[in-house]
Amino acid sequence: MSADFGEQLTFSGIPEPKKPRAKRPVGAVEYAEELPFARVVVERLPAHLDRLFDYRVPKKFDELAVVGAKVKVPFGGQMLDGYVVERAEDTEHQGRISALKSVVSGVPLVSPDALDLYRRIADYYAGSLGDVLRLAVPPRHAGAEKSFLAQVASSAIAGEAIAPADQGASAAEEAASAHDTAVAGDSDSNGSGPTDTSADPEAAELSPHKPTSPGAGETGTLEAAAPETPAWDMYSTGPAFVSHVLAGSGPRAVWTALPGTGSVPTSSALRTKAQVTSSGPGVEVGASQDTDLLPHWTLALAQLARGMETSNKSVVIVVPVAKDVTRVAAALRAVGVDQFSWDNAEAWSFVTLTHELSAAARFENYLLATQGKAKVVVGTRAAALTPVPELGLVVCWDDGDSSHQEKHAPYPHTREIAALRAEQSGSALLIGALDRTVHAQSLLASGWAQDVSAERSVVRQAAPLVTAFGEMEIQRDSGGAQARLPGAVWRDITAALKRGPVLIQVPRAGYVPYVACARCREAARCATCNGPLGLGSAGAPPHCTWCGSLAGDWACASCGFGSVRAIRIGSDRTAEELGRAFPGTTVRTSGAQSKGGVLESVPAKSALVIATPGAEPYVQGGYAMGVLLDAHLSSGGSGLYANQEALARWMRAASLVSSRERGGKVTLVGQGAALPTAAFVRWDPQGMATRELDERAALKMPPVWRVASVTGDRLTVTQFLDDIALPSSAEVLGPVELAPEDFPPGSHPSLDRVVRAIIRVPLRQGRELARAIKAMTHIASAKRTSTRVDVVLDPKELA
Repeated sequence: MSADFGEQLTFSGIPEPKKPRAKRPVGAVEYAEELPFARVVVERLPAHLDRLFDYRVPKKFDELAVVGAKVKVPFGGQMLDGYVVERAEDTEHQGRISALKSVVSGVPLVSPDALDLYRRIADYYAGSLGDVLRLAVPPRHAGAEKSFLAQVASSAIAGEAIAPADQGASAAEEAASAHDTAVAGDSDSNGSGPTDTSADPEAAELSPHKPTSPGAGETGTLEAAAPETPAWDMYSTGPAFVSHVLAGSGPRAVWTALPGTGSVPTSSALRTKAQVTSSGPGVEVGASQDTDLLPHWTLALAQLARGMETSNKSVVIVVPVAKDVTRVAAALRAVGVDQFSWDNAEAWSFVTLTHELSAAARFENYLLATQGKAKVVVGTRAAALTPVPELGLVVCWDDGDSSHQEKHAPYPHTREIAALRAEQSGSALLIGALDRTVHAQSLLASGWAQDVSAERSVVRQAAPLVTAFGEMEIQRDSGGAQARLPGAVWRDITAALKRGPVLIQVPRAGYVPYVACARCREAARCATCNGPLGLGSAGAPPHCTWCGSLAGDWACASCGFGSVRAIRIGSDRTAEELGRAFPGTTVRTSGAQSKGGVLESVPAKSALVIATPGAEPYVQGGYAMGVLLDAHLSSGGSGLYANQEALARWMRAASLVSSRERGGKVTLVGQGAALPTAAFVRWDPQGMATRELDERAALKMPPVWRVASVTGDRLTVTQFLDDIALPSSAEVLGPVELAPEDFPPGSHPSLDRVVRAIIRVPLRQGRELARAIKAMTHIASAKRTSTRVDVVLDPKELA
């Protein structure tokens, strides 16, 4: 090997080093001349980084990087999604500022007002703005977006510019001021604090505006040719409420809907048949459907949404599950509101938003709603967050249903989102249900909302006759003490079958979900995981309902006996027993675990329809009779909302039975809890809600007090409680050790002793509690604490 002294020595077989890449000259990237900085909220960041970050806007993205646009940005060595919140002339950041990597969506997906709403929700639930954005905006579908833009370009309205919904915060502020409808409650110093909707009388005094009452005989100034809303004429304050909604005065109301299906005739100018077609996976009723098959509440909402066409303001209707979306969509079609079509893009139309839709259909419907192409949005809980232009009415139906509670952080509830939206936009708010939740009752008690309900005489005419067949009645019935179906009820069913179908509600699905030792009555448990054993069908060996292991050789751990007996009867076993009790009668089953699945409707012919709660099919004209079995199981829970949930299940089923004037009757079989049973027999959910609210106030329970649960290992929870700066009136309960079935996801029962503590404060200090919890989560996130603590504001259960 030879080399000159002026050269780098090299070795044979080793490649030469690569030449260093030439540095890009400064100024090679051109940036926007006006508003060259974009403030971006970045998704999926730790809690302590819940703030806006400044990025330079390359000139090529100047027109695309508008407020609400989805972008890709560099952060911490990776590329993350974010949304442009603001464009600015300068920045306060003194260091190096990165540039936007790309603009992902050519259509703004959120509006300035929506971003403000999401921040309020995040603050209210001690969460982050990025978490709320993930709940609000569906995953982008490039094909659907491309198709949408192509349709806009080729349609007759192609000249309209694509712009964010809710044109600026100033318009919303003017509307809120003009309509005088701010929610009662204090606000943060920066004006973006969330509102506590409560029964606290002091909270109502903190509002700078007075609520608009739909009563008192004031109907507002309306056009001479007002839209027809006959369904609302059945309620004492219904016409006044509708007048205020259509006049744009932004009333807030709690509505207790009447039972029944299609009991209100529609105008002859409207269609009497609903042409119902598929609007996506899981959203289908059939080719055609008479309005008599539609629930009364769906027709009432549809008429109200149709009436909003006079003001050209958007409507958002949020329901618990997809089948309710289907029913509201059918009612909208029945009153002349069709699903959006590009062939008739200027017509008053609706879109649906559910998780059952395909990714492409859901994203396209989201774009149609945010861009104001479809003025009516019907969907499940995510629809409550959808930004729409000029919101005129937001509806939360059946607010007591558990599906309205979000399962992901920050765990918001649809009812609270709707209240915050009404406060921010000045729109009308309607919280409706067949029953009444204690939270809805608190809004009435505080004067924040007004009551829309029917007179008692109207309720008695619309509702079926309800009777309770408790222990005393069963003991008096001949042979009833041993039979699951007392003789008197059997005779009533036999008579009702001559007039039409009979609905049987069973609280448990399956065949025999729980069994016990036939000798000592000890519950049968799995030898593998200690889960309860059940029977899948007649003659089948016992199996574990948790892990699925077969237990054919099971023997009782207490007495050694090897035979089992049923202690809970499911819907399938009930159908089998009733088929033998009523020979020659058609038996149909409806439920998620049934062979035929959940039935949408059944013919108005003599049959027994066995259904689990929530799976009851509709029948034209209503059922001839309803029987609700095992009342002690439906109302036997120990949770905070056990009575409320039991009454709601019973009333939903009973609402499908024909009225007492047409011979409709509902029998509750079993010794149910006293309070919901009495309210059900009287059809008086308002009375039970009022009593429960008074009890909650005395016991310092929600919704009169605001509550947070803190769950984790004992050391971490104790340290959290020691460090948090709680409001002066705060009370701490616990911590107490949890049972294994109550462990939060991600915990390790074999290693940790999981405990839970409850923090409660008066409602007027609810936001102060949220700020304290948020500060603690930020500290834990910044320190990268290895131990985990789960904090949930407004948890559904406290135990």
